[in-house]
Amino acid sequence: MLLHATAGVCTDPGIVESVAAIGSMLSDQARSQPALLRAALHPSLALGGAVSHILLSALGNPDDRADQLFRTAASSAGSARRELPPYGLLEKLWISEIWGNKVPDDEWDRVLAASCLAGTPDLVGGSREDAYAVTHALMYVTDFGARRRAMPRPNPELMSDIEALLAITLERQDYDLVGELLMTWPFLGVQWSTPALFAFRLLTRVEDHVGLLPGGTTDAQTLRALSGERRRAYAIGTAYHTAFAMGMLCAASLRSDREPSSDAPVFVGGDTGAEPPARIQGDEEPVEVVLGDLTDAARDALSPFLLDLAVARDIRNRAYGELARRLARARSAGEPASPLQMQAVGLLDRLPMAVNISTPHTEVVSATSQPE
Repeated sequence: MLLHATAGVCTDPGIVESVAAIGSMLSDQARSQPALLRAALHPSLALGGAVSHILLSALGNPDDRADQLFRTAASSAGSARRELPPYGLLEKLWISEIWGNKVPDDEWDRVLAASCLAGTPDLVGGSREDAYAVTHALMYVTDFGARRRAMPRPNPELMSDIEALLAITLERQDYDLVGELLMTWPFLGVQWSTPALFAFRLLTRVEDHVGLLPGGTTDAQTLRALSGERRRAYAIGTAYHTAFAMGMLCAASLRSDREPSSDAPVFVGGDTGAEPPARIQGDEEPVEVVLGDLTDAARDALSPFLLDLAVARDIRNRAYGELARRLARARSAGEPASPLQMQAVGLLDRLPMAVNISTPHTEVVSATSQPE
């Protein structure tokens, strides 16, 4: 997918040559005997198993015999009856079009209307997979930024939710998902917002400091202590996917007029040494460092996003008292509520209800439990 995302935007001869060379290296793996047997044995999995083959064919590395097998399996009886989530259906439509099949616009509209892009996700209790579904749905519906298609709701509504997810994942230092969420701006061709520029700067700062964009299991100290082949193996094993995400983000941003603005009044030339705002004191170092590199105007523009960062931290830590006080101060100051903050208010309303309802049940459980 990284090759597919890169091939459409990079005209540099060196990059074009590298894409072709890597495509040739991957060709045997995409058409390996296990891959072909899997398609023959499980026709409902054939289209998904053919993704690498289809993308490599589009990049100029076709294989007619493998293509015939994949097409035969994908058109077999029962092949279209595999249960998929809506973003999986979007992937199916996307790869089908790349394979040369015509997908009617109303089919795209129908699947999009049932997808995670059609409404606000659960921002206070949702899983990482919910955000993953959003980012991948956007990859497929836009073909990694190569195609414009009508979204199931207005872009401003969608971008508000993306910024809320960005705050949540940034607060957790989930750089893999942060990178995927940032692709939304170049994918949709919308102007980079101040929070998006802030997050992009943070990713580049972390990447420069560590030497790569860490994955969820990457330990920076362990990485720095290693060298040679052991360092390379550790980096690939723990951070390969974040490297792919950063590569796709950079590739998408290279499209005309979609790169992060270089003259936006967001960052000063160097670190100012200024302390981060009190309401997010205690956050992890990468956020603090980049906050210290902000202009005063950028801090003001980032104020709602910084509040979302703090709200996300309170929810993760289950600091509900602090969350209530923080939201009350924000409302008193007249700050508009973001989607995350509105859902946080709902969370605070529901918690007392759950406690009051569960008390009798807890007493029954205690009364009927066996003595130790």
